[in-house]
Amino acid sequence: GAGGPAPPHGQGRFLRARDRHIGVGNTVDGPGQRPSRPRVNHIKPANGFPLVDRKDLANARRVVVKVGTSAFVDRQGLASERVRTLVDDIVSLVWRGIDVIVVSSGAISFGMEALRLKERPRDLNTLQAIAAVGQSLLMKGYEEGFGAHNINVAQVLLTADDVTDRRRYVNVRNTVLTLFNLGVVPVVNEND
Repeated sequence: GAGGPAPPHGQGRFLRARDRHIGVGNTVDGPGQRPSRPRVNHIKPANGFPLVDRKDLANARRVVVKVGTSAFVDRQGLASERVRTLVDDIVSLVWRGIDVIVVSSGAISFGMEALRLKERPRDLNTLQAIAAVGQSLLMKGYEEGFGAHNINVAQVLLTADDVTDRRRYVNVRNTVLTLFNLGVVPVVNEND
């Protein structure tokens, strides 16, 4: 979720990180060359999510952006302006030469909107069916947003086995690294 204190210095609330990855919300101006980048120092606020100061972002090689469902919805439903703002923030990082991987939720919300459902079902089969409907719509939003900046995206669906089985993990890692080399932003979703 989006709980916890607001990030400092006007940073967006959409872009945060966990573990060894960094998260940011600052907009960086224009395209630039890839600088040499040492390891990033993290700032850990009380809520435990590392946030990054602008000076640390300039040295980042890779950023993992976790996008929760709340980034896409408001009281009226899906909020396309929020998606555009989020994509613009991510594009500013890509233009700086930073490899960005997006870990995104939201397929169920998009599916519920498309199917005009008012209440979230509880059974797994229905939730998976709704997510299947919403997944293509979610990716369409990313494709359109990044496409407006001439940046391609790739859908990467993962299961728990893809990160716990060493062979499968290496395959996923190599795919993501190849996508980075091609200038593509991977969008990771859990494949239930």
